[in-house]
Amino acid sequence: MEYRLTGRIVPLNTEVQVKSVSFLWVPATLVLVFAASWFALMELLLQHPAYEIRAAVAALIDIHGFLCLRYARTHDTSLRPVVAISALAIFGLGLYAIFTVLHTAHFEAYILIIAAALIAQSLLTLTQTLPRPHLHAA
Repeated sequence: MEYRLTGRIVPLNTEVQVKSVSFLWVPATLVLVFAASWFALMELLLQHPAYEIRAAVAALIDIHGFLCLRYARTHDTSLRPVVAISALAIFGLGLYAIFTVLHTAHFEAYILIIAAALIAQSLLTLTQTLPRPHLHAA
């Protein structure tokens, strides 16, 4: 069966596409939660200047991750706007981290890796929470 979307004919197999993205989303979220937890723990142990702020940001990233996991398990529609808005914030944080680490004198590769994970996870989250286009039979 074929469906029309904006004048193009595309085969519709959204169930497989949604499952494949969800298959990537949950592991990416678990990696994000692990990385943010590790980062918060290291900040609390090492106590570099302004460590409280970085530990708090890492805790907020963990909260976002746990909300994503909850939404993935329950598909509670009341969580959808919260998760989508927090994904946008995580995306912005990832971009900020990449910009900051590339423009500092002391390059930290792990920050770059965590920032890439933040961006990837936020994009996967947005694919899961934003409404999909409605397709109508041709």
